[in-house]
Amino acid sequence: MKSDSTTKYTRTSEDMSTTLAALKNPLTRTVIVQTCNNNIKISDDGASKIGAALQHPNCHLTGLALTALQHPKIGLLHISNGLQQLGSRITTLHLPNNQIDCESVASITRALQHTNSRVTELDLSDNRIDTHGVRLIASALEHSNCCVTILNLLNNRLANDYGARMIAGALQHPNCRVTELAIGHSGHNNEERMTSQGVIDIALALEHVNSSVTKLKLEADVGNDGARQLAHAFESINCCVTHLSLMCCRFGEKSMQHFTRALRHSNCRLIWLDISDNQIGNVTVSDDVELMLLADSLQHKNCRLTKLDITHNEIDSKGVEFIANALKHVNCRLTCLDLGYNPLLCAVGIKHIADALQNVNCRLTELDLTCCMIGSTGVNHISESLKHINCLLTEINLHENEIGLAGMKHVARALQHPSCRMAYVDLFEKDTLVEIAGMKYVFAALASRSTMSLLQDFPVGTIHLSNGETYNIEQCPDIPIELKNSIISKQASVSSIAIILHHISNSQQILVTGLMALRSIDNPEAGPLWRKLYELIGPFRSKIVEYLFWSNNFSNLKLRYYHGNTIR
Repeated sequence: MKSDSTTKYTRTSEDMSTTLAALKNPLTRTVIVQTCNNNIKISDDGASKIGAALQHPNCHLTGLALTALQHPKIGLLHISNGLQQLGSRITTLHLPNNQIDCESVASITRALQHTNSRVTELDLSDNRIDTHGVRLIASALEHSNCCVTILNLLNNRLANDYGARMIAGALQHPNCRVTELAIGHSGHNNEERMTSQGVIDIALALEHVNSSVTKLKLEADVGNDGARQLAHAFESINCCVTHLSLMCCRFGEKSMQHFTRALRHSNCRLIWLDISDNQIGNVTVSDDVELMLLADSLQHKNCRLTKLDITHNEIDSKGVEFIANALKHVNCRLTCLDLGYNPLLCAVGIKHIADALQNVNCRLTELDLTCCMIGSTGVNHISESLKHINCLLTEINLHENEIGLAGMKHVARALQHPSCRMAYVDLFEKDTLVEIAGMKYVFAALASRSTMSLLQDFPVGTIHLSNGETYNIEQCPDIPIELKNSIISKQASVSSIAIILHHISNSQQILVTGLMALRSIDNPEAGPLWRKLYELIGPFRSKIVEYLFWSNNFSNLKLRYYHGNTIR
């Protein structure tokens, strides 16, 4: 495994020697050690060597992610010793899914309080941290040496509201530097799930003059009382929260009344709101009252929201009309709207959104319609809007909508229109043959002059992969001629490569395995889709894999993992 300035990823304990070499390479900045199955663990000896490598004079590592430690208590002791050394530079420490308990977390909290500790981002999600463990964490956060600003404690054993109470107390301490917090439990009917009382404790902390939290993710049963207190916090002049995630929090009409009231308050700073998976739009619960309230707030002069995520709800064509009307209002500031996984929207509901996109007041630049069952008719509505001069969309996700070949043709024609600003589009289809056939039209559109002229601000000869990484074409002269023509001659980094990867590699696990196994077009493991990929990217495939990374945003609070791999 080669070293680079970003990320290394090792699958098995046999790769440990390579990982240790990467740790001691002064160019390496981030190392991820993650096993490929539950039967392989990072041994105590391996953890010891990692801890020792952190003390190496050539180790300039700033990020470390470990999963599947064989014995967390022993393994973390070694890692913690490395963090306390004078030369330690680790600022990002991710330790999810390690069965960390109170004894294991003790060594981490001791390291956080050490004068040499530089850790600012700490992920302890999906572990076994209990009441004693969270008390240790809260105490560490109050220590003057603790530098943690990003903390993820999701899915631990914090005993309902006890953990929230401890963390809330720490947030009010003058030494606490936490600005991003994820806490709670995603499981339904779970005895560890936070109730409204825990939410109230967190909300009260947000109102405190010492609180610095700007990004908050709660997975709890918010309830009416919790929603009321949260809303009160957002109306407080001391509250700094700009990003809020309340995914799967079981709140209804009354809770929405509190939140939308807060959005209209002059002190509310929220610009990013995630209320996905809350049965919004369910006619048996609250009809469309929640959407009406939300839409009214979006049109208020004090509402600052620029991104709204209402995925995985039960919004239908009638309910989405309220949101569409809000988008047309001069006061609405939304630039990013995620409506994914609302299959009741269908083509009728999407027509409302399409009409809004053509309105001069609509500011949307990103739209996600994943799995909304809009079909080719719905795509046609959207495609017509993409051609409109008022439409500002640059990114759209039409993933899993059964748009068929007809839908892909609609999009391709829209991409060729001079008014279309689209730079990224997701058209993944479950039907492999339809996708292959449809992509020919999309590729042709991307290679057209009218489309490419909109992308001339990109550096010549640079490919932008779907995760934002770049690769200079000049470093790989053996790219197939058709890609050279569509990228270099048009003076743009258009995402033919990115689109191929994003749509053909819908499974993270399949992509690396498939590309590494695809040694020739005759490989029996390669289906028609992989063969098509081989034809399109040819020898460039190894470079694509080498520069391809995935982001798994567990908390939507920039608690990021980068999973990469290289072909030897």
